Amino acid sequence: MPCLEYYLEKIPVNAPPAVRERMIEKAKRKVEEDTFGVGFQRDRHGKPIERGIGSPGNLTENHFAAIQKYEGKSASDRARAAARKAGADV
Repeated sequence: MPCLEYYLEKIPVNAPPAVRERMIEKAKRKVEEDTFGVGFQRDRHGKPIERGIGSPGNLTENHFAAIQKYEGKSASDRARAAARKAGADV
C-alpha cells in the first residue's frame, strides 16, 4: 500500500500553490482511505474510527492468545477484563 510520500511525489513541482495544496489534501485523504477503507467514519476529535477485525471494538481470540503467550495469563486476563469494561464482546 503506498504511503503519503508516494502520492506526494506525483504532484508536479511547477503546479500553482493552490493546486498543490488541493493535491496534498487529496493525497492525505487517499492514504486514509487506503488504511481505514472508503467511507470510514471519524470520532468527535476528527480521528478515524477503526472498525476492522482486531480493532478495539472487534477483538479476536488471537489478540488475547498473543498476550498470554508473550506476557502471561494474568496479563491476558487483565486485557480481557479491560476489553469487556470498554464494551467489547469477548
